Amino acid sequence: MRDRRNSGSQATTNLVATLQATGGITNPSAPQSYGVIAPGGPNVCKSFSFLANGNPGDTVAATLQLHDGATDLGTAVYTFRLAAQQNLLTQSFGSVVYDFAGWITQNNSSPLGTTGWFQGSTTAFPAVNGGNSYIAANFQNTGTTGTISDWLLTPPIKLQTGTRLTFYTRTATNPVIPDRLQVRMSLNGDSTNVGATSTGVGDFTTLLLDINPTYTTAGYPTNWTQYTVVLSGIPTASMGRLAFRYFVENGGSSGSRSNYIGIDNLSVDNYIPCAGEILKFESVKILPNRDMLLECRGAPNRPNLVEISPDLIHYPDAATITPDATGLFSIEFIDPRFDPKKFYRLRVP
Repeated sequence: MRDRRNSGSQATTNLVATLQATGGITNPSAPQSYGVIAPGGPNVCKSFSFLANGNPGDTVAATLQLHDGATDLGTAVYTFRLAAQQNLLTQSFGSVVYDFAGWITQNNSSPLGTTGWFQGSTTAFPAVNGGNSYIAANFQNTGTTGTISDWLLTPPIKLQTGTRLTFYTRTATNPVIPDRLQVRMSLNGDSTNVGATSTGVGDFTTLLLDINPTYTTAGYPTNWTQYTVVLSGIPTASMGRLAFRYFVENGGSSGSRSNYIGIDNLSVDNYIPCAGEILKFESVKILPNRDMLLECRGAPNRPNLVEISPDLIHYPDAATITPDATGLFSIEFIDPRFDPKKFYRLRVP
């Protein structure tokens, strides 16, 4: 269903919109006539039907070709996602000291240098949104000459096929020395095992992305560039971590590789197919026995997986509950560790 409004100075005589079979749209319905639309008049609404092709999280573009009689008025494009976005993790690296709960850094460079991952510097370049709100690594991760293997691990999160990691990265302007960055994954819970040597990877055996593996000076972006990694091949949703590995062979102050890179504006998201209403919490009560009683409303007759976290990182308690035909159900969460000063977070993965 699309509204049209005439913001010009002349009325249309017979405006016709034709939905195009492009941009992920197939089997579009017949053209719709909006007829005469007066300048500055009210919106006129017509309905179109179609099939959308893509995976949860993909963007689809619906394009309407507009004609007023024999006059071609061009196109109008409307974009939308094929699922509801559910954010699992967001990090803009405003402070790698105070705003870094659950993250792990481990420098396995050989020989070990004087730096690891550190707060970005505006002297090198500013963050995506200005200032020094990004995280950085550089050639000083190793000694004069060596292999850099400096790890940055996300907090544990539930990973599944379709989970999307997006982030920005860049190196210095006009580089004369190449840089490299890997993105890896472990599905071994909250494991932080990245091996013990500069070439080891521990539990992070899945390579998701390798930026500039051939070490060319033009192979790493010199402006903030967004990368998107879509996870695949995960049979069932599993707790794990994603990892950034600043991995540069023959790096260091006297090496032929490694300079300075930054990472900014990271997000990890799942996309839930739009099959009904997203779970809502209508009331939360603390019972006399210190249990929590939750009254919730979700999609009628559709299972909802509810997870409960005492620390916003780990989700040790979970239950799958199917609401009744009205969408209403309740949960009694028994937690002897309950502390009213803590935050408890519930989510539908």
